[in-house]
Amino acid sequence: QPATICKKDKVTVEERLDGSIHIRLRGKSLNHEILPKRPKRASQTIPWVLPAMPNQPGALESVRRPAPDHPWRQPILKSALSTYRSH
Repeated sequence: QPATICKKDKVTVEERLDGSIHIRLRGKSLNHEILPKRPKRASQTIPWVLPAMPNQPGALESVRRPAPDHPWRQPILKSALSTYRSH
């Protein structure tokens, strides 16, 4: 059965008299498997978030910039600019 389990959800682990283990979430039993041995921890050297700008030559050239005729580069209307400066 598919079930969504969040970090802070509380599960109940039941060890029955016959030695079997059952895991319950919100009153429903979950399917599970016993692992043969404990998994190794992930290395702490692997970053989970990649850096914004890699430290490589030419990284700044790959940044996209608006074209020279892009509307952001066009001057503000002269009439609007003159009324702004007059106040």
